[in-house]
Order: sequence, then C-alpha cells, then structure tokens
Amino acid sequence: MAEAKSAEYSANDMDEVDDKAHYLMRPNLVWDGELGGPDNPFSTMQRVAFREVYENSVDEALQGFADKLSVHIFEDHSFEVIDNGRGIPTDINTKTGKSGIYQALGTLRSGRNFNSADGKKSTGTNGLGASAVALFSKRFDVTVYRNGKQHELSFKGGEAGFFDGDGPDAPFERIGDVSKMKISKDARSKDEQKGWATGTRIRVWLDTDSFPTAYPYNDKEIVDRLRATAFLVSGLEVHVVNELDVLEDPTTGERKIFDETFKFVDGYSDMVNYLQKDQAIVSAPVVFSSTAKMVTKTPVRQEDGSFKNMDIEKDLNYTVAFAYGSGYEANIHSYMNTVNTFSHGSHVAGVQKAMVTAFNERFDSMRGLLAKGDGLPKEDDYLEGLTMVVSTYLPSAPFNSQSKSMVRSRVLQNTIQDAVAEDLRAWIKAPANQNDLKAIAAKVTTAAKNRQQAQSQRDLQRQKNELKQSSLPESLIDCELSGTDAAELYICEGDSAKTSLKAARDGRVNALLGVRGKIINAYGSKNKMSDVLKSKPVQEIIKSLGAGAGHDFDINQVRYGKVFFAVDADVDGNAIAVGLYALFWVLFRPMVEEGRLYKIETPLFSILTSQGKKSTKHYARNDAERDVVTAKLDKQGIKYRVSRLKGLGEMKEDDLEETAINPQTRIITQITSKDLEAAKQALDIAIGDDVSIRKTWIESSEIDEEEILS
Repeated sequence: MAEAKSAEYSANDMDEVDDKAHYLMRPNLVWDGELGGPDNPFSTMQRVAFREVYENSVDEALQGFADKLSVHIFEDHSFEVIDNGRGIPTDINTKTGKSGIYQALGTLRSGRNFNSADGKKSTGTNGLGASAVALFSKRFDVTVYRNGKQHELSFKGGEAGFFDGDGPDAPFERIGDVSKMKISKDARSKDEQKGWATGTRIRVWLDTDSFPTAYPYNDKEIVDRLRATAFLVSGLEVHVVNELDVLEDPTTGERKIFDETFKFVDGYSDMVNYLQKDQAIVSAPVVFSSTAKMVTKTPVRQEDGSFKNMDIEKDLNYTVAFAYGSGYEANIHSYMNTVNTFSHGSHVAGVQKAMVTAFNERFDSMRGLLAKGDGLPKEDDYLEGLTMVVSTYLPSAPFNSQSKSMVRSRVLQNTIQDAVAEDLRAWIKAPANQNDLKAIAAKVTTAAKNRQQAQSQRDLQRQKNELKQSSLPESLIDCELSGTDAAELYICEGDSAKTSLKAARDGRVNALLGVRGKIINAYGSKNKMSDVLKSKPVQEIIKSLGAGAGHDFDINQVRYGKVFFAVDADVDGNAIAVGLYALFWVLFRPMVEEGRLYKIETPLFSILTSQGKKSTKHYARNDAERDVVTAKLDKQGIKYRVSRLKGLGEMKEDDLEETAINPQTRIITQITSKDLEAAKQALDIAIGDDVSIRKTWIESSEIDEEEILS
C-alpha cells in the first residue's frame, strides 16, 4: 500500500546555507564536473584547484610585475607556489576592514577582475579561484614578502587562523579578527631574497575528502601546463620540482627527482617545435602576433553600485603559431590568458576557418596543384599533420565555466577569423615564404584527395551493400535451378531478344536478363566507379548474380554456374559485348578467371539445303563464313537458300534452340584470360583511356574488337 504524502508545504520546509557550505555541498559549482575514474585515475577537480593557485602568479607576470615562478610538488601531493611579483596586498581594506590577504584568499567572490572595462590581462574571472582552494584545503599557508617583511596567514577549510607546527594535522587556532596577520622581518637568507625581494608563497594541502573522488591530480599534466606557460609568457622563468616523478639511473641506481627550469627565447616557435618533435618537418613554424579591436556588450558597475550592459571596445591580443609535419593527427593547443583551454572553442574555430579561407584563395590559382574536378580542401584536410598553438588575451575572458576548458563567444570568433585571415594573406604573398607555402599546399591537398577518395570508397561500399541486399530485378526471368552450378544466366540484348530466348529456353536451367542500351564503360578512369554502380543495367546484373561486386565479389555465392552474353551479330551487338567484357573484368573478374563466362556466337546467316528430307541447315556469323559454306555446297552441287537473320529478337525458336540453348549444338566462345597482361592490353586498345592507341590499332588492323577480346 502506498505511503500517504503530506500536503503541508510551508516556509519551514526551505533550508538556507551560507556560501561556504553551498560550495562544499556542490563542488562542481566551483571545479566543474569530476572526470576522474578507472580509465583516467586522476582528479580533474584537484587539477583545477592546483591551477588556480599558480595562475595568480602568472597574472603578475602577464602584467609585467613578475618574471620568476617556482612550483614544488611534494611527495604527499601537497604543493607550493612562489612568485617574485608585488605580493598580495597586506594593508587593510577600508571598506571591509579585512587584510589584503584575507580579502583575496579568505573571501569567496572577491578579487580584482570584476571591473570589465579596465583592460587588464588576467586568468581570473569571478573571484572564486584561490579562495575556493582555501575552502577545500586541510591547510593553506600564505606568506607575503613586502617592504623587507613577511606577512603570514593560514586557512583551514576556508577559516583563517594559525597552525602550531608542521603539516595539515598540526593544531589550528581560528581568529575572529579579519585584519590579523603575523608580521615579522623577512627571515630568508640574502641568497634566497636575490631576485625574489617581493612576492607571494603559498603552500597547499588539499582536503581530498571534500572532492568526489579519491584520485589525485595528474602531476605530469601540471608540469606540462607549467612548461606551456613558460612558452607563452615571454621572459618568464618557471622552476619546477616534482617529488612524485623520480627516475632511477640504470647504472648507478641513484634516484633523481624531477627538477627543471623552463625559459624560452623564441617561445611560440620553440613550443611548436617541441610539440612536433615526433614528426618529420614539412614546413617551418609560421608565427604571427597582432591585436584586433573587439566590441562586446559588457556589464559595467555604475557609481551607484548597479550594473549596466555597455558596448566596450577591448583589445584582443593573439598569437598563432603552426607548422606541418609528416603525421596524420592534429596537435592543437589553445590558450586564453595563458589558461589551457583544452576543449578549444571560439578562438580556435575562428583561426581554423581563417586558414581555410586564406589558403584556399591561393590554392585555387596555383598551377598544377589541383586537377580538374578536384574539390578545394575542407577544414578537416587542414588538420592532417598540423601542430598549432593559438594564444589569446582578452579582459574578462568568456570562459565556459570555472574549469576554463573552453572559450565561447561568437564576436570573438568572428573577430579573430577576420584578423588571422588577413595575416595569412600577407604571409602567403611574401616571396620568402613560397617554399613553405608549396609544402603546405602539397600536404593539405593530398589530404583532401585522400579524403575524397576515402569518401568515394565508402559511398561505393554503401552502393555495393545496397545492391547485394536488394531483391532480384523485375527484368530477370529466373530458372528452377538458380543457386546451383547447373544454372545458366543469359544476358540478352534488349527485351525482344529475351522474349525470343524465353520461347527457346529450358526453364529448369536457363535464366534470362534483358539489358537495354549501351553498357557503361567500367574500364579505365573515364567513368567513376560510383557512376558505374548507378547504371541500371549494372545494378540488375549485380542483383541477378547475387554475389556482390568488385573486391566484395564472392564467386562461391554466385547464383549461376555460367553466364552467357547473347547479342546480335552486328556492330551494336559487338559494342554491347565489349562493354560486358570490361564490366565482368572489373566487377566480377573471378568469373573470367575460372572460365565461367561465354558469348553466344549469334549467326548472321542461315543456309538451308534443298535435299528434301535430307535437307540440312548451316549457320554463318559473317560474310566470310557464309562464303565458305556456300562454296562447299556449290562444289558438291547441292542447291541451297541463304537467309539473312535480322537479330536475336526475330530469330525463330528452333534456330535459337539450336544455336544458343542446346549444349550439344550451340555455338559459343569461352571468354578466358590466361595472360593477364594480354587481357589488359586488349582492353586498353578497345576501350581504354588513350584514344590514340585505339586509333593506331584501327588504322593498322582488320581484326575486329570481338576477336581481340575473345
């Protein structure tokens, strides 16, 4: 029995939680969704938390206040970030009474990036970064070096205070005074202070119980991101120590902790070369940087504290660096304000569209690059073997979420697309770049041709599958023994021939298929295979045989043991026969190789002797055979009557039964090819692409096409 539901619903049914509890209950609001799992045993949320701490130091470098960053990953997965920037403000905020440290790291939704119109380069967006890390930490120590002093404050679960001892489990004393800090003389040695006179040091022990997965962050990914930051921020030196990455010397057994310093002179070129290190180089790195004006509707705080959406012109600073290698996969890295937007978004989409536009304009006019009928490359073709870095800087960057994995802005995409297209047009025109341009053109157009060929093959396979699965054609008159080697299929020239043969056939053994019109040339490159398969006569033959076509043809599935071509003994009939020879050679070659293909030698004349009951009938395929028969009869003094047969459709039943159906008397030629090269040469002469070969053969030979192909 269902439990009765209470109808009462009052204000007391509603709960209210403060911001800290809200974020701890719903961590995805801060760190985006957790993607760590058995197939990816690393916490993506903890990765974002780590990134939020060092990106504050990167902001100092972006704005020209720092040139050194040090990151230490400890064996217990705690980490420390130090910069030589200005240091977090340590004075008291006159509006809130909070120290600068507490304002920045102990207050959610507090920061310096809410003024959308100030034009500062920054990784931050909404004041939830490092303060949220403090909330999700067992211990979060901050030391600020300014004016020869050090200012210290710690946090535990977002609460400010001081620890008595080392490590996250040391006793912790909360403080109620939001202006309080420990202030003392800078205790570092002179060597330690050299180059680091001011700055901020933060040591973090994340509270892994506050995250939905027990997996740690990926330390190697963090190192890769820090290396990329050094590539992107000119003049920034990044020192990284990673105690989780220990290599053992195979000869000495000495264990060595990862300890490297990243600093690059030609940052973007160096980065492309670094990312491309496993490929042979096709083109040298192309690098250009510029600034484009971008106008967006942006909420701006007014004097009365309200916000108003206003058209704000911003500088979109961008650098695009790319090169092509010998590989097939694309390797694209994108950044917004140095944040790795690994899911890319509008900035990358704009650059890719610009490449297609600018390069295709040039490729379309490059002599010898594209053959007639070749389509221009598409966006996917430009990705093959491409290594590219797209780095953009924009105040109040339009990240998709706190994870900052993607950038979304239609205005940004259109702006960078137009700007980069112009940059590329200028690069393409420069004489110094022509060798690299030709190399890129060859790489991209080859990819385009391969794609088009692959698409044609897929379309072709789809056509073959559809034909293989289709029912028998209506024009087929089947026989009782179809599906056995005893069955025979007659492919007839037109419906009239099929009708005549129907009267003469053995219904148990002989199946009839009438084909109308010219058989499409399946040999050579004149007709695409997709066009061949669209031809109705070809489709009907494939359906009748029931064994597929081309590479998919399975002779063990063929519904008939033998196939006969039944065509008239004239030029049109021979043309149809030649077309069928080529068709079977291309689509059903095992039938030829196993000797299961035949041509009915349809007579052109019948010669009936006048001998009463002893009268006999002779057949001749042409004038020469007729003359041989009549000369022999003349010599024997036998009278006869010569009749010209008008074609299969008008032949009498008994003539067809004798010359085409009866295995004992029918006149047939087996189509074989013991010499593969000879067969190819014959087809090249008769119906190949080179007309001059055929012309020479016709002018110098009296052998007909049927004889050379039989």
